[in-house]
Amino acid sequence: MCHLAKVDGTTFDSGESGSCVIPGCTSASISITDVLVTVTYSDGSPVTNQRVTAITPDGTEVDWPTTDDQGQADAFVNACGYKFFVVLDGVEYDSGDDGSCVVPGCRTASYAETRLTKTERITSR
Repeated sequence: MCHLAKVDGTTFDSGESGSCVIPGCTSASISITDVLVTVTYSDGSPVTNQRVTAITPDGTEVDWPTTDDQGQADAFVNACGYKFFVVLDGVEYDSGDDGSCVVPGCRTASYAETRLTKTERITSR
């Protein structure tokens, strides 16, 4: 039997189906993984109320958290490689190459783009 937990739209499981087959098995562990994505302008001020998209190397979008007052969004994602991006005024800004944030273990990734007088910066850890 496999145990499931759903967090912010992402399903996490305790292992392969049938992984708890020992007679009397009464518990299982589920590991929840997340990436804190921070979106800021070049002056360090946060980009607030902005949707962040987590995308796998094959182009599948898997989570869409929104930045808070500090410009941070918590993306709950399964183990895989991800890129995160935001779209501001029709322009896409991303955190790096496809799959560059490998979960678990991804700590930081950043991308800076100069536009008008500000630089948008996305950091994930």
